[in-house]
Amino acid sequence: MNNIDQHPLAGRYDIDSAFSGTWEFYKKWFKPMYAISFIMALIVSLMTSRIDLSNLQNTTDIALMMETLSSFFGVYTIVMLITLFFNTLLQYFIIMKPLDENFSFIEAAGKVITKYYLPLVVIFIVIFVFAMM
Repeated sequence: MNNIDQHPLAGRYDIDSAFSGTWEFYKKWFKPMYAISFIMALIVSLMTSRIDLSNLQNTTDIALMMETLSSFFGVYTIVMLITLFFNTLLQYFIIMKPLDENFSFIEAAGKVITKYYLPLVVIFIVIFVFAMM
């Protein structure tokens, strides 16, 4: 277990030191965080390009409109799951990269999926079920 007190953002209690510490951290790790964000944006953009919203603009029948919207459910679900995974990976990177000299994205992705992503998905499903009641 890594000591979280060694993290560069730990112990920033006033606004000036918090902003300066965050700026230094993001300046140091900008390239990998940008790469993660760019890959996520590219995948999400490719997935959402499959959705043709122009059909909704020409439809006046509510039943047909709802049928069209329900056909997008699978794509939106996949986009949500991909976005949740990459955001979780990005947060794991921000927390663990400064603490671990041997940080690997492959190992991090495995840890993110098993320790954080799957429990988050289960929590979202439970919240969704209770919200539908």
